[in-house]
Amino acid sequence: MISTRLLTGFHRIIPHAAARVADRIRTKIERLAVLGLPHIGRPGLLEGTRELVEAPYVIVYAGDQPNQLIDVLAILHGARDREI
Repeated sequence: MISTRLLTGFHRIIPHAAARVADRIRTKIERLAVLGLPHIGRPGLLEGTRELVEAPYVIVYAGDQPNQLIDVLAILHGARDREI
């Protein structure tokens, strides 16, 4: 089950367009739940994180391989300045 807490902000923009974007992001995140795929995406800016792109958004997550857990840390717009 994927928490929709991170996706709720999208619905304040344009509801029908936001729903499509949220669905695309949710689908991308659900792919991480498939056994053996927590390392898809690129290495993240912070050690221990990875990133999946669902343009124009970047899904930042961390995977716990032994426990097969995925923790979505943030969903950011790709144009956002992400200095560490």
